[in-house]
Amino acid sequence: MTARSTTTGGRTGGDDGRHEDGPVPSTAAHAAAYQRLRAHLAYLKLPTAAEQLPAVLDAARAEQLSVTAALERLLGAEVSATEDRRVTGRLRFASLPAPSPRRRGAGYVAQVTPTR
Repeated sequence: MTARSTTTGGRTGGDDGRHEDGPVPSTAAHAAAYQRLRAHLAYLKLPTAAEQLPAVLDAARAEQLSVTAALERLLGAEVSATEDRRVTGRLRFASLPAPSPRRRGAGYVAQVTPTR
């Protein structure tokens, strides 16, 4: 039991939402925690993590992932999306010349004229 827990009717109370036999089903508490988590992700400007949150939570439950593994999966998705956005932005602002349509086409054949 944690220091903040109290025992009431055979149930262990506290902030972790756990019972002596496992998780206590409290739909309202889970929904509130889920909404707070989404609000935190939005405040931290982590849109991909917020978008991936339901899928990661479902996968964590189905695959019985640890909290650490679920967080790694969620944050990994955000890091990957951030890297993709950064590369896209860098390429856009790099002012690279556009590829020539003649060189890119399959019908381009170099014409060599012999010199005398």
